[in-house]
Amino acid sequence: MKQIFRLGDHIEVRDVPEPKVTAGFVLVKNHYSLISTGTETRALKGSFGIIKKVLRTPKKILRNVEDKSPLGYSCAGVVLEIGDGVKHVDVGDIVLCCGLEYAVHAEKVAVPQHLVMRIPRDINPSQAVFAPLGSVSLHALRRGRVTLGETAVVVGLGLTGQLLVQLLRLVGCRVIGIDPHDYKAKLAEKHGADFCFCGKQGFAEKVMEFTHGMGADATFLCADVRDTESLEEITRVLRDRGKIIAIGNITCPLPWTNFFRKELDLMVSRSFGPGRFDSTYEEKGIDYPIGYVRWTERRNILEILNLLSMKKIVVDDLVSGEYPLDHAEKAYQSLLGKKRPIALLLTYSI
Repeated sequence: MKQIFRLGDHIEVRDVPEPKVTAGFVLVKNHYSLISTGTETRALKGSFGIIKKVLRTPKKILRNVEDKSPLGYSCAGVVLEIGDGVKHVDVGDIVLCCGLEYAVHAEKVAVPQHLVMRIPRDINPSQAVFAPLGSVSLHALRRGRVTLGETAVVVGLGLTGQLLVQLLRLVGCRVIGIDPHDYKAKLAEKHGADFCFCGKQGFAEKVMEFTHGMGADATFLCADVRDTESLEEITRVLRDRGKIIAIGNITCPLPWTNFFRKELDLMVSRSFGPGRFDSTYEEKGIDYPIGYVRWTERRNILEILNLLSMKKIVVDDLVSGEYPLDHAEKAYQSLLGKKRPIALLLTYSI
């Protein structure tokens, strides 16, 4: 079977052996997988680079992949086989799979049962693959504890930012977006943002005017912040004891004076939610009791599927293109353009 790997600053599609099913795992034949363009571009060349080399397709079967990094973490398809102990899905079910190194860009994947969810019949698998990314936005919203009537600023209107805008509107927040690309700003406004900026010019003044001089309640960083000046601008628009929730990386010194004088809170949002990076939860399928952890990684993803089913959030207009796995070169080449796509889908033969 074929699978995509990262090798330094380029990718390769290679032939690899099919995965084996063990106890607690599910074998799935993919129909779709999602290319999250921001995350995968960073994976290819670090946080600040771009893709310089694109695709090579060697003819040899890959025999040793330990030095290669698989790409992808969200896919959907049909269950081919289940391992011992798997009870919540059956062979033939259409399911969503998530997880780094599991739900990869490959024709077939073997995924721990806790990271496999049955897709509701009224959701297309091409829509369901957005649920893991939606759970990243949802967990950030929960971390920020924003409520009805509050004002939130979303910095970075890529895929995570676009989904977060929709979720913030669902809980009754006023939403301001900022991104250097006009097409992303317009899309966020279409999805409910009150207004968006494509630069710093007039940003702070407009936010203060919009909030009647009080400042925003929370700022969500859905992009990497690389310079203190930008972060200082973000702190200027926050109210006293406001919050910054970091989904992207902060790779610069904090403007301590602003943080101190306003007593601001800085929080980091860890991916999909509680359970992420816990092998007992993700790989062994041992759940956290709902009475102690209401919203886990899995429950967040299931809630996004529920919102998709109810048409409370929409994702179709986030897709810039669909590419068969054999034509993946074109998909990754599109990441080099000035108008980088928000999301791309890889398709597989059914």
